Order: sequence, then C-alpha cells, then structure tokens
Amino acid sequence: MSRSRKWLWVVVIAACCVWGVVTAEWLVAFVRRPAKLEVSHQTTWITEPLAADGLPDFFQASLDHGPPAIAAERNAAAAVWSILPVARSNDHVDWSPARLTAADADPAGIQFDSSLRRPDDVDGAEGRRILAEAMHTPWRAVDHPWLASWLDGNAPALAVLATGARREGWCPPRCLPADRSPSQRYGGDPLVMSVTLPVEQGLENIGTAFLTRAMLRLGGGDLTGAWHDLETLLHYGAMIVDTPDSPVARLVAQTLLVRTSRAVRTLALDGGLEDAALADIQAHIREALDQSPLAPIVDVHERLMILDALTHGFADAAQPGSALAQAGPAARVFSIDVNRLLAAANRDVDALVAVVSQPTRVERFRAWRAFEARMEARKAARPRRAWLQPIHEVVTERVKAEIFGLVIPDLEPLLESEDRAEAALLLADCTVAIERFRLRTGHPPARLDDLIPDLLPAVPVDPSTAGPLGYAIEDGRWTLWSGADPDADDADDLVVRGSSAGGPAPAGP
Repeated sequence: MSRSRKWLWVVVIAACCVWGVVTAEWLVAFVRRPAKLEVSHQTTWITEPLAADGLPDFFQASLDHGPPAIAAERNAAAAVWSILPVARSNDHVDWSPARLTAADADPAGIQFDSSLRRPDDVDGAEGRRILAEAMHTPWRAVDHPWLASWLDGNAPALAVLATGARREGWCPPRCLPADRSPSQRYGGDPLVMSVTLPVEQGLENIGTAFLTRAMLRLGGGDLTGAWHDLETLLHYGAMIVDTPDSPVARLVAQTLLVRTSRAVRTLALDGGLEDAALADIQAHIREALDQSPLAPIVDVHERLMILDALTHGFADAAQPGSALAQAGPAARVFSIDVNRLLAAANRDVDALVAVVSQPTRVERFRAWRAFEARMEARKAARPRRAWLQPIHEVVTERVKAEIFGLVIPDLEPLLESEDRAEAALLLADCTVAIERFRLRTGHPPARLDDLIPDLLPAVPVDPSTAGPLGYAIEDGRWTLWSGADPDADDADDLVVRGSSAGGPAPAGP
C-alpha cells in the first residue's frame, strides 16, 4: 500500500470515529429527558401555591404578595372601581383580594365620563395645550366652557372619588383578558404579564379632572374647594406608593404626585391662604413624601413576572402548549436546563434589588449602568462548546444571554419617576414654607436655612444633584428649583418662581 493511500485510510477512519462520536452524542441528546423543573427557592423562588399540574402558580403568588385584602367600605380602590364600568367590560376580574361584594363588583348609576369633547373651533393640539395649562393655572368657566361642562357632568363621580380617598386602605381588583383564565398554564402570554390594572390606569383621567377643577375653583376664589380636590389626589397617590404592588401602579402614582405638587405650589402662591391652612398643606405633602421603598416591589413583582415568563417558555416540553413542545421532537437536542435559567434569573433580580436599594441617585444610576454593561457583555460572549460538553448546556447559556435581555425590566424610567416625584413634593413643601415665612416677616427668606427649624426640619436634599435644592433671589423675585439648571427646557415641573410681595413671579425677563 502506498504511503498516500495509507494516510487516506487514516483520515477516513479518523473522520468516521469523529462522525460516530458526534452521532452518538446527538442520539443521546435526542433521547434524553428534558431537565425537570425543580420547585425550590433557588429556582422558582416560591414553593407554593402550586397549580394542579404541580408547577408554581405565579399568578396567584402575585396576588398573594400584592396589597392586603380589605373590606370594600374601607377600600379606596373600590371607590375608583365603582365609577369605571368600561374598564371591566372585557376582563375576568379577581375580586377576592379587594373583598368586593356583588354590588361593588358591578355597580349601577354613577359613572366617570373620560371623553372630553372639544368645540369645533378648538383643534386637538390646542385642546391639549388648554388642558395642560388648566391643570396648574387658575381659570374661569367663561374661559373654557367646554372644559367646565365636562367637569360639571362628572361632579357626581368626583364626589364619590373624593369620599373614597378618605378611606384607609388600597387594594384594587386585578383583571385578566377575557380569553384567559387563572387555571391556564400555557399558550399566549404568561399570566402575570397578562394582568391589567384598570383602577390605576383610570386614575390618569381622574387626576386630570381633579386638577382642572381645583384650578377652576382657585380662579373663582373657592380656596377650600381647590385644596379639597388636590388633597384628594395626594391621598390617592400616597396610598398607592405606600402599597406593595406593581411598578406600573407606582409609576402612575408618582406621575399623579408630580402633577398635583405643581398645582399645590400654585395654590400656595396664588391663593392668599392663611398660615394654618398652609401648615395643613405641608402636613399632607410630608405624608406623601413618606413612601415605602422601591426594592420590595422589584424583589417580588418583577421577580414573579420574570420567573413566570421563563417557566411558561421552558419548564416542561411535555405540556402540550409549551414553547418546547411546539418546537417538535428535535427540540430535545437543544432542550435547555430550565433550573439553570431560573437560578440565574433570581441572581439577576437580586442584583436589580441591590441597584434600587442604593442610597443616592448617583449611586443608583451608576449601579444600573454597571448592570446593563454586564448584560451586554453576557450577550456578546457567546460561550463556546467544550469537547464533549452536552449541547443543552451551551444552548442554555446562549438562551440565557439572549432571553434575559427581553425579560429583565428597564429600571431607568422607574428610577427617574421616583426622583422626579420626590423632587416635586420637596419643592411643594419648600414653596409653602417660603410663603409662610413671607406671611410672618413680609419678605421671603434670604436663604433656605432661614426656614429651619420652624418651617422645615432641614434644607431638603435634591435627589437630582444630592445637594440642597436650588434657591436664589434677584430683582424682587425668588426662584426655587431641582436639578442643575432652572432654565432647562423640561424644568417646568421642577422650578418655582415667586415674588417678594407674594404670589407667583410676574411674567417677563
């Protein structure tokens, strides 16, 4: 046999051996049983409740970890729900946590009309401008009759809401789309991701109505009525942010508090209120400032949503509707280890909790950027397969890199909302304190330190800069602000301008 033929046979035999090993490995991978989900604190985080199929019931767990059950007559959310009939027209509702009776669940009579009808000579852009201005600037019914008419029509619903805001607890119903049920395990989106929040979402239009009516009342000299409307919104916002719930609900509440704080500043400067009334306003503002930490919401709600999504997609190929089963028998070759995914997801959520637990804005955003960088590095790494390493292990790592970028929440809007709401409330508190100082002395304070300790416990720390709130007096006008630049284009909500004689600063340079 020639040397060339000899080497050819060596190559052929070696190739056959490699082919045989690879084929055997693929066959083993094909017939292997997918990794069975391990229900433990390290993987699923919750070990109960379990559904009938033995998998964790993340939907019920999200309800169990949500707001505590409270009787309807003490539940502020029940008042909001009672005037929002459209919100429940296409949903399955879980009534049990809210302790709603049949009458509470489907009330008849008073409804909130969210459709604001503009006159023909007011286009959409102009209508939005008028509405935005009417929420923080005093006006009269003759200025915008169509807006005043909308408020008059909603007066009965607003009365129900104002009474409900004085209740002691917050526990809204949770809704699923009509084509889903809590017992459904696979198919469509994961259940926790399907939950809607009609009560909190309805508060956006409700907040607009209360704010515009408060400014209408202020324009007509009804200072008591104006404060009553703003106090109602502060109550609702404070209750929601102090309740363990979803980040979406907290975002709604923080937006509500920002908008209400701006209107409160207008009332304090434009209303000519006495010192006792201003002191009462300060007490309510500080109640809204005393918020529960954000970390438990991320720790529980976001964790349950992520784990539900991963379990929904990868837990059990034997389930007829699961993503693995739909991929066909070949999916067994690449079937991932769901326990590795869930354990890694829990570690990432732990890291997110550490991010939102940082004491200052600078530290929170630094930690968030570092977390984002780690996620990007993981996605770019594309782990290589070691010799004879099981295929599913490599695929698990690659799926982890790709999928986690989709299920891990973007915390930046939530962190921004938290800081913005805190800054808005601090500005309202300081504005009232400045006006009280002016009533006592005849002039505004030369610096914020002059307000301590009678009117402020300390100079408020600006969450945007970690330094004191900005304050300056020039040409008989004072300016109070949060952030680095009071003249920035987006600074309206976080800048207050007043005059030495009281009231808002006059227009002009």
